[in-house]
Amino acid sequence: MTRSRRSDIPQIFSSFPQLDLSLLLQHAPPIERLAKLEKACHSGLDDTRLFVYREDLASTFNPGGNKLRKLEYALPLAFRKGGRPTSIVAVGGLQSNCCRQTAQVAASLGIRCYLVLDELDYDDHSDARHFGNLQLMRLLGAEIIFASSEHDADRQKSLGSSFSNSADKLVKDLRRQGERVLFIPTGASDMPGSGLGYARFVFDLLQQEEQMHLPGSGRFDFLAIACASGSTLAGIIAGFRLAREVGWIDEEPRIVGVETFCDPVEEQRRHVLSIARDTAGMLGLGEDAIGLEDVVIDGRWTGGKYGHCDHATQTTIQLVAQSEGLILDPVYNGKSMTAVLEGVREGELYGNVLLINTGGQSVMSAYPGVERCRKDSRA
Repeated sequence: MTRSRRSDIPQIFSSFPQLDLSLLLQHAPPIERLAKLEKACHSGLDDTRLFVYREDLASTFNPGGNKLRKLEYALPLAFRKGGRPTSIVAVGGLQSNCCRQTAQVAASLGIRCYLVLDELDYDDHSDARHFGNLQLMRLLGAEIIFASSEHDADRQKSLGSSFSNSADKLVKDLRRQGERVLFIPTGASDMPGSGLGYARFVFDLLQQEEQMHLPGSGRFDFLAIACASGSTLAGIIAGFRLAREVGWIDEEPRIVGVETFCDPVEEQRRHVLSIARDTAGMLGLGEDAIGLEDVVIDGRWTGGKYGHCDHATQTTIQLVAQSEGLILDPVYNGKSMTAVLEGVREGELYGNVLLINTGGQSVMSAYPGVERCRKDSRA
């Protein structure tokens, strides 16, 4: 019997420090075929199959999400450099998944957590200020600081820069009080090691892929993933490049990031490239192992504003829920699934197409009315 090429995870991942807390389950989450959705979207392409990677089910925490894979490596690297903190300060939007997951980890580690949230990300503040992730952040004991962007002179387009003054002041005040503070930027992406978790994820995915005996090419031809702060996409790009270098694969899938931040696509591509190259360097790959041509981002499905649930996103959420019983969030995965469905309909995506569901369903109660979208056969 021939031994699989995909049996041994590269040893380099074991060289990084680890938390004394398990953030992920010991087994990989499921990959599910979306056969009813294939019929519902009327693609007319018999050779196209839709799958979803249930990354929302990957964690020991419930609800989970993709930021936990980032924190799995980024936190212990930060602890090794600056010591175990007594306080964590994180920034994000009013319904930030990263801030909610940071609060979960901080509570489990017994570390005080402060969350600086931009309160002007949503058109209607009333429900967003009381429900969804914000309710969970409070339940987890995090101290919430609202930083209205209208009071900050350095407001820029990217989420996170709008309240940098408030976050900086908080960090300095805590340090003056003798606290050892760890700062977590938007999405935990601009931290050393933020892409390592999703580079490691690639090897779990490839092992699962091999066991599925997929038709056609025998592998996933396209991967789609929501892209915001960038390190999830960057880590996946770096991970597939490493997989090719170590002989796990001969050909990489086409990886498509679906923009949700509303940043200019070329600017976002360069940002993702920077993180991907940093990740590749930590994995022992050369500086030129990844180029800008490897970073593909589709900026057509943002809905016009970060966090805004437009009609196309609502329709997709309703279609997926009623055809598959799968709940997608309106900030990230509703938009990335819209990109997948339209890409299939237009012939841009074909073969075995995999959407990575990064979680975030915990925001749903902050979006009243999303379930009342007009029924439509198109997303």
